[in-house]
Parts: sequence; C-alpha cells; structure tokens
Amino acid sequence: MAKGKGNKPRGNFITELYKKFDGKLHYYYYFMWINKLTNIRTDFSDITEEDFIFKYCRRKINGVYNDGESSFKNLKMWESTEEFQGYMQELYSYKMNQDFYGLYEIYLAKAIEGDEKSLNALKIIKKEIESLNKANRVDKPKVIEETSYDMK
Repeated sequence: MAKGKGNKPRGNFITELYKKFDGKLHYYYYFMWINKLTNIRTDFSDITEEDFIFKYCRRKINGVYNDGESSFKNLKMWESTEEFQGYMQELYSYKMNQDFYGLYEIYLAKAIEGDEKSLNALKIIKKEIESLNKANRVDKPKVIEETSYDMK
C-alpha cells in the first residue's frame, strides 16, 4: 500500500468513503482520525486526541462553544455499531488488496531474477488477486423483502 506519514490510502477509497458519510462529517473525521488516515487536506495521524476534540467535537450552543467531551464520547460509542464495523471491513479490504498488489510487484521482481521460491509465491498471490478481483466484479444479489398479507 502506498504509505508515507501515517496510513495514507491513495486513490478513490477516501473519496468514496467521504461520500458514504454524507451529512455525518463528524463520523467521517472520527473514522479518519481513529485509523490515522489522510485525505487531501488533513493528515489525521498527526492530530492528538485533545486537538481532535477541540477541532471536530466542539459545538456552538447559544453562542458558546462546549468542551466537546460529550460529542467525543458519542463517537467512541459509535465504534461498537454495525455501521462502524462495516466501514472498518471496507478499510481492511482496501488495505489487503493494496498489500496483495504490493507483494505481487515485489515477488515479480524477484521471480524475474530467477528466484524459484518467489516464482511459487507469485503464483499463489496471482491466484489470490484474481479471486479478489472476481469477488469484487460479481454483483451481489439484492435481497427483496416479500411480505404477504392474509386478506381473509
């Protein structure tokens, strides 16, 4: 995975993630911060808890900013929800895919040099990448709820 300071997933993943949090930016910022990710404007790996609370959790109520602690506690509790876990699964899936592609490149270079073990590892990684790509291409069937009514 392309990384620099912090975990910096590149490409469309962060953009798509941002779109999924439509209207709930405080959750987006928290997810980015808790995972030390980076978007186009902010490297969340550099932000301390105190700075995060000050910048992203404080709310203006009746012209006065609160301390942000209750908002931060709500965000911490959000970590135990299915929604948060779903976002974590997407993040790990993205990272895993990036790691497989990185490993493929490393083993490819070694296999070209004639390393037998790298050639065997390359075959395994190639099969795994093909499997991941196939799984990503398959449209998951939509579940349609059917409700029957007894009209006696």
